[in-house]
Formats: sequence, structure tokens, C-alpha cells
Amino acid sequence: MRSRSDACSNVCLAHFRAVFLGAVVAVTGVWTFPGFASTADKDAGWRLQVSEGVEKVLVTAIRSRKSQPNPVSKSGLELVAQRQSAIRLALNVADGDIVHQYRHIPAITFWMPVSRFQSLESDNRGNRRPLVSDFSDITVSAEVSGGGDPGLTASSGSGGLSDSRDIVGAEELHGLGFTGDGLRVAIVDSGIDLDHPDFANRITAEVCFCYNPDGDCCPDGSSDQSGASSAVDDHGHGTHVAGICAGNGSSPGVAPDVEIIAVKTLDSSNSFYSFSDQTAALDWLYGQNLNLTAVNMSLGTWSSYAGACDNSASWMQAAYLAVENLRSQGTEVVVSAMNDSKVNELPMPACLSNTIAVGATNDSDVVASFSNSSPFVDFFAPGVSIVAANLGGGSTTKTGTSMAAPHVTGGIALLAQALNNEVPIADILDAVASVSPIVTDSHGNSGPRVDFLLAYQEVFAAQAPAVLDNIWVDAIDGAIYLYVIPSSDGGSPITQYTATCTDGISVYVASAATSPIVVSGLDNDTAYTCTLTATNAIGTSSPSNPTAAIVPSERVYGLPVWLIFEATQ
Repeated sequence: MRSRSDACSNVCLAHFRAVFLGAVVAVTGVWTFPGFASTADKDAGWRLQVSEGVEKVLVTAIRSRKSQPNPVSKSGLELVAQRQSAIRLALNVADGDIVHQYRHIPAITFWMPVSRFQSLESDNRGNRRPLVSDFSDITVSAEVSGGGDPGLTASSGSGGLSDSRDIVGAEELHGLGFTGDGLRVAIVDSGIDLDHPDFANRITAEVCFCYNPDGDCCPDGSSDQSGASSAVDDHGHGTHVAGICAGNGSSPGVAPDVEIIAVKTLDSSNSFYSFSDQTAALDWLYGQNLNLTAVNMSLGTWSSYAGACDNSASWMQAAYLAVENLRSQGTEVVVSAMNDSKVNELPMPACLSNTIAVGATNDSDVVASFSNSSPFVDFFAPGVSIVAANLGGGSTTKTGTSMAAPHVTGGIALLAQALNNEVPIADILDAVASVSPIVTDSHGNSGPRVDFLLAYQEVFAAQAPAVLDNIWVDAIDGAIYLYVIPSSDGGSPITQYTATCTDGISVYVASAATSPIVVSGLDNDTAYTCTLTATNAIGTSSPSNPTAAIVPSERVYGLPVWLIFEATQ
């Protein structure tokens, strides 16, 4: 979707938000983690712990080369494994220190002794590399902060899901029979209330990746879990997000019949300790080959970045590859821009150029003041006072870009169904961007506020204009004027009329956005015939029937009054 510069701000320039989540506390400018050691000479924000008397830092190492392995082929999986083996050898990675060893990404997230990490060569991005030349293509970066979405207190005012469904065009698409039936989306969040009737019989798979050295947070107490009840929501955020995207109750979601893959990566405080959980979730979804339409991630890091962060820290590179793998299967990853009121900065994963970042508007199409502002926000959607499924049953109201993103995820499923799942999701998003109304935030950054109905009507359901038949002409002083009233624009506005006139020898062509179309440079007292075509976003009509012969003539002006008077005396 986005065309971004590969340049990214130095990871060390990331801004950190001082919040207390029971896991992170800021004290006199030095980030410390309860239960972990910290020293003032460490880079701000490193994830640190003391294990068996050794101070360690949580890092991700990736061995990335220009030629990436095909992650699904046998040889590709073997190459991923080979690169991971090289990482383990070069960095002396112990089995017990590994947090995530990805299946389809040449990367490992693990605890590394701080002394060893500091001995590595540092590059100009703040990343580190082994000194041995054979392993110089390995990048090692410390994880700098956790994340999640603390949410916003719902602001006063009206505007529940019934209103937002109408705003994005879902209500009318439901009336046309498009509800997401037969398609599948993944909700990567705090889990889903599996007993909520809004999701009955539509959660078809569950998995959890929720690591925390203070106590892992999957339902069974482990850091990863799969199968029944592995994505039980213990916060409510994921249930609400899923309700917006796919709820099917008294106030249906955007795609009320879509199948749901529930992925839990956020804990009971709606936070994650390490972004590697999100990367592991994406890696798992890719490996399951689930034929997903889209993945929704209403979450982000506390730190934010200016520009694209694809090639920044190694853990960001790993996430970028995980998203690319899913996109190779035709799956787009939709993420929230987050709620920090930042200007020209986005958190992970919204700062990745291959994700779809979504900001929030209210029911009047005003961009919410809390929504992070950046030219790299791809879309906007309603995110203020959205009523959807509540943990424990019923519904509740929440506000945030977390509420905006699932409007986009659900809308993608509606259009995919309308198009028989035959149009690439990237093309669907391009079409939505081309016709949706543009909104501008208070900082001057603009983007389309999604209208899926408009995209369906003007791009996918529309046709080229009908043949033009209501044409009349005028001709004077070497020019022909063609006037037309189209009988049908094909469902998409006509953007251009083209006239083609000929005297049997030469051809003259002229275009105009509106009638009349003026063909000039013609010879007076010469007969011409003309045809007209009309063009819209879908295509161009067949030419009209040729006109009868049209003969331009020199304009004859009336005699001056004084001359007429003298001639009659």
C-alpha cells in the first residue's frame, strides 16, 4: 500500500512513554524493570534480567541476506534452520535462553549476557554485529520496550457500531448479501470471550504467544499454548475488537459471518513484554496456511519511530519478514496507528511499510486528536465511542485506533466476498483508497476514510459508461461543439469525454471533462462526421454512432446600426 523511504530514525532516538503497567517503571530517566537489575550505563529501555548471577539483555538476532529463503519450501525451511544455527554458533546461544526460535524467519529471540552484547561491534543504527567476518551479516538488537494498548476512556457522545457500520458502507453491503461468509480473519489481541454469543461457532482455531519472565501469560500459565481455550480473553480488549470486526449479535459487526482465528498475545493488563510474541504469532499464522483474508493487530509498542522502520532493529526486521510471508499468501496485516497524539511518528508495527496503519475518526469525519499523525497512516475509520462485544457478555463502549482498525479488517472481508475472493486484497485496498473521502488531521496529514460501499459501487460493481446517443452539435469558425447528456455513467462518474472527427482524410481528436467537447483547427466549408466516447474509472464506452455531416462556416456578424441607418436613407 505505502511507498516509503527505507530510511528510519536511529532506534536510539525512539521516544518512550513513562507508564506503569506493573512491569515497567521510569525512575530519574533510567528505565528499570521490577525484579530485574539495571545499570545506568545501559542503553535506556533495554529489557534486562539477572539469571544465575549473570545480567542478561533480551535480544533478537537475524541473519538476513539479499536473497531471502522461500519459507514454505523444504529447501527454504532448511535454509532458515541453517541461518538460525549460524546465529546460535556465532553468539553462543544456550537452549535455556531462547524465547522464540521462528519457523519461517531466520531469526531467534533470546537472553544474552550484557557483557557479550556490549562486546559486539555497534553500527550507526544502534544495532550490533559479531566481529567475526563470517557472521558479519548477523544483526543483533536489544528489545527496548514492551507495548499493548492501555485504551482510552470512551468519550461522551453518540456513535455506536450501528452508526460506524453505515459510515464505512458495511450496512448496505450486508443488504446486498455480503457479510464475510466463507472468509477468515485472525484477531491478534488479548484473546476473545469464547462464550460470548456474538462469536458462536465461528472461532475455528486458537493459539497463544504470551511471554513474560515474571510469569508467562497464556491461559495455562505457559508462554505458548495452542488448541481449545488457548485464546481465552482475560482483559476484554480483544473481545471488543473482534466484536467490531466480526460480531454477530443484536448490533452486528462489520463482517458478521466471517470465520475467526483467535490469537492471544496480550496479557490481563492488555500489554506484551516482548514484541517477539507478535512476530511469533504472525509466523505461526503463516505456517498454518489458513487462507486468511486479513490479520488485525490493534496494538503497538510504547516506542515510536519517524519513517519506515523495516530495516532498523533486528526485531523489526524479523517482524517485517513475518508480514511479508503472510502477504505472499494474499493476506494483509491491518494495525492501529495508536493513541499517543504523536506527530510524524508511528509505533511498531504501524511503522512497517508493509502493514496497513489505521487512524481514528469520529462520526463527523473529524480525525480524533489522540490518533497518531503521520503521512504513513494508510486509512482512517471510526474509532470514537464504538459499542461492541464485552467480556462476560453484552456490549460496552470503547474509543481508540484499536476500534478503527477492525472496521478495515472486516470491510476487506466484505469486498473479498463480493468479488468471489478473486481480487487480490492489495488491489481491493487500492480501490478503497481511490474513492474514499479524504480527511485531514490538525497537523495537515491526510488519508482516506474507508468507504467500502463506494469502492464496490464505483470500482467493482460499476461498468464502463453506456454508448452515448443524446448528442447535438454546433459548428462555427473552424470548430465543432459537441453537447451530450449521457444515459448511464455505468455506476462510476464519467471523468472524460473524447470526440473524434474526420473529413475522410484527416482525423481530429479532442477531450474534455464536461460537455461541450470542442474540436478546433478545422476547415470552414468542409464536411466532418464525429463520434464520441465517455470514460470512467472502469473503462471507456464504445464510440457513438457517427453524426450527420457537420460543416463549420465563418461567423457572419451583423452590420453596425449606423450603417444600416445610412443605407435606408
